[in-house]
Amino acid sequence: EVPSWETTCVWSKELGLWYSFHIESFGSEIFLWTAQDIIGTWTKTSIYQIPAPFNASPYINYAAKAHPELVQLTSQSPAGERTSVGESETELVLSFVSNVFETGSDEQCSGNLLFGEGQKAWPVRAYWPRF
Repeated sequence: EVPSWETTCVWSKELGLWYSFHIESFGSEIFLWTAQDIIGTWTKTSIYQIPAPFNASPYINYAAKAHPELVQLTSQSPAGERTSVGESETELVLSFVSNVFETGSDEQCSGNLLFGEGQKAWPVRAYWPRF
């Protein structure tokens, strides 16, 4: 049951683990999957509850992606290696997308919930990556 679509697998030197983020179909919860070896055994941990209004119908959430290139750096070692935020913590950056399905349809919405007046304001804007 390891996620295999709309995902990125990343090796974390700091954690000594492979990791990936995933949102189950039509879910509103983001999971962190980790493994010592890329071929398994993978462990699933809930890490984030997607907030309203995106956590209920007609919104759907997907495409949870890792962004190791965006990790906040505080210093650089003499050898030029990247160091993470703190000595005992490792920052992981992710994004996901919320979209809208038409009521009573299996098709992506192109109507008012995505493009109507006031719907492009950041707190309610769908179909836009969220970090």
